Amino acid sequence: MEYSKQILGLFDEPKYMGILPFSDNIYQAEIFGSSSSNFVKLYLQIDNLGIIRRAGYLVNGCPVLIACCEMMVKLVLGTSVNDAKVIDYLEIASLLKIADLKLHCAIQVEEALYVALTKYLEKS
Repeated sequence: MEYSKQILGLFDEPKYMGILPFSDNIYQAEIFGSSSSNFVKLYLQIDNLGIIRRAGYLVNGCPVLIACCEMMVKLVLGTSVNDAKVIDYLEIASLLKIADLKLHCAIQVEEALYVALTKYLEKS
């Protein structure tokens, strides 16, 4: 499969890949894909006002999955939890011009985001 320059750029030079050190305001989600080796582990640091201050991720998957993680982090950084809740896989896919065959990558990233946000909302 051939990937766009944007997807390859995010894949080749990820800015947000990596874990965030554990603290009380770090919310994590781990989502496995259809293959047991394909996963996204997302970390969100959310302050007392509900603003996402830092984010990171670990991922095992194709370049599209990594690009989706990068794009999602770009979209959520500095936003409120309420604003982040409306980000969905269609927005990520549209921004990256993902082929329908690879929509499952954006869906997996959306699921990780929603799980982490739900953990924050349940605790606050």
